[in-house]
Amino acid sequence: MKLSSTRFLLLLLLCSLPLVTACDSKQKIQLEEMEKRVQDLETKLWRQELRYDSYKSASFDPAADEGFQRLDTTVGTFAISLGEVKPHADGVKVQVLVGNLTTATISGGTFKVKWGPRMAKSEDQEWAHYAAWEKTLTKKEHRFTEDLRPGTWNTVTLTLPGIPPERFGHLEIQMETNRIKLLVPHK
Repeated sequence: MKLSSTRFLLLLLLCSLPLVTACDSKQKIQLEEMEKRVQDLETKLWRQELRYDSYKSASFDPAADEGFQRLDTTVGTFAISLGEVKPHADGVKVQVLVGNLTTATISGGTFKVKWGPRMAKSEDQEWAHYAAWEKTLTKKEHRFTEDLRPGTWNTVTLTLPGIPPERFGHLEIQMETNRIKLLVPHK
């Protein structure tokens, strides 16, 4: 009786399965331990990145009264706070209060905005849970042309489509600007 090479390999695999299974359980444990280490390292890296970039963006829960947050840009430090949030079309309209802590007038710029639902509490690994939630956020760049006067709160209005007010639970803002106005000294 002549076996084809495919059937022979299949028969050989079936006969060696008990041997492989014994090795597999030890390797499976080692693999699980390695996966756990990788997840722990990813979480530590994520926390470190958050600390390093802690003032690169300001994050808010619109339902909480959080006061202001510090936001650093290439031209200086700003205080960011949320004003009024109203329903608008298929989303929300948000007043962002920008406290210009510099002595320069900022002439327009760009907000990089992320918004979406509030992140649910989870017992899962922090990084994996955060990464999955972050994928649900909507992103948009919003150019503003208003002058941000120095030493005062300035209001910029953002329209954020695609999220009903009852689901709006997170807003993250970054700001970029490269145009300033300074006073010219008298001669």
